[in-house]
Amino acid sequence: MTTNLLHKASPGKNYLSLYPTCDPGSTKPSSIDFQFEPNEKVKNKFATCNRAWTKIGCFHDSLSPRPLPEMLLNDRDRSSKYHQPGYRLDWHKWHESLHSLACRCAQKALTKGYRVFGLQFYGECWSGPFAEFNYTKDGKSDKCIMNLEKPTACVKGDPKECVGQPNTNYIYRLTANPVPQSPDIDGGFTEWSNWTACSKTCGVGQKTRERTCTNPKPKGNGKICIGDNEENMSCKVKNCPIDCSQRVDVAIVVDTSSSVSRRNFDIVKTFLNQLVSGLPVSYRMAHVSVIRYNHKSYLDWDFRSNNAQYLPALREAIRKLRYKGGGTRTDKAMEMAAAKVFKSSGGSRSYVPHVLLVVTDGKTSPKSKPYSVVLKPLKDENVKIIAIGVGRHVDNNELKAIAMGKPENTLHVNNFSDLHNKINVILAKSCQKKVNLLLYRRKKKRKRHHLNHNKER
Repeated sequence: MTTNLLHKASPGKNYLSLYPTCDPGSTKPSSIDFQFEPNEKVKNKFATCNRAWTKIGCFHDSLSPRPLPEMLLNDRDRSSKYHQPGYRLDWHKWHESLHSLACRCAQKALTKGYRVFGLQFYGECWSGPFAEFNYTKDGKSDKCIMNLEKPTACVKGDPKECVGQPNTNYIYRLTANPVPQSPDIDGGFTEWSNWTACSKTCGVGQKTRERTCTNPKPKGNGKICIGDNEENMSCKVKNCPIDCSQRVDVAIVVDTSSSVSRRNFDIVKTFLNQLVSGLPVSYRMAHVSVIRYNHKSYLDWDFRSNNAQYLPALREAIRKLRYKGGGTRTDKAMEMAAAKVFKSSGGSRSYVPHVLLVVTDGKTSPKSKPYSVVLKPLKDENVKIIAIGVGRHVDNNELKAIAMGKPENTLHVNNFSDLHNKINVILAKSCQKKVNLLLYRRKKKRKRHHLNHNKER
């Protein structure tokens, strides 16, 4: 390692030169070449040197414990024991003062074998034996300056020195071969990617999109991106088929009045075939009856029919249903369902739930009987009524009345083509759970007990 050599120069100037050399196999300089130029008229001195360091960045100093625990120089406070006579912070020669402090601080750190040093509180030099590992412990800071006048912010690519404000270090790393540094660049997010496919092919799943902090990628002491790099969102491609495996008697009442065109009636038949295909139609499971109505009611088949208990026959029978036209008497269809379908004579089973689906596109005739009257027999038989209204002429209050005052058992679609979108909803409402079946049996039992009790009286 070379030693400091004092050279005589022109009158009035002394040059102190430290020639930089490296120990074999090391990238850390063994000395730093710098000069000081005392002005005989001005007592303050400013050291200069080749910048044998790399700018790292600005970091907090919590003071307890300090990340750089050892003060080496203090140019700000002449009363400090670390003040070096002849050198003091000159606010009017700001850059000369900072450069002088950095040169002498680097030499002090190098002499002690330290690899990093920090400039703090405008004129202090700090380092320590473990400074290289601890300088980041209190996190990054933005309380460092390079200029006294705006813009004051540090620029990493600018060779001029930076210094921390109180309780803040601007960190430098000693190096034998300093290279031009790129400026600090804050990171930026890319655009969001396209959403992934839904994680489930039916029902509710998740889809994901992502972005990366590479637009631009943070460099140097630039800030990393703030925010999530991944987003998740619920999605649904379609409803899952309803697993309807309950025994149930389902009667379907279909409006075939003039307000329903022949074309729309064909759409209704397609909808009904899709609907019954979701039911476990068989001799032991689901039975399906159909009633059409206009100003009259027509029982196409009850629960005893082969059409009601055999799916291929049921689908073919629905396909052959004929359009009628005429007026609208929904009340007559309700009366027929109570009198001829949900009776043992119509094949109704007392031990299974009963469901009545009513599909209509308008109001019943003013001549119709009140729903409170025609629905009472169905209510007594614990028939669950689901009212399905189609089109803009449907009266939602009437739908609610048909559903015995239960809005959760009503559906309203804008047109007949939308019916197929509600198939799973209707199946879910039609397929009774076992608990409902138990409740149904208890109600039937209480009703029989009540009737027997009245007979005894």
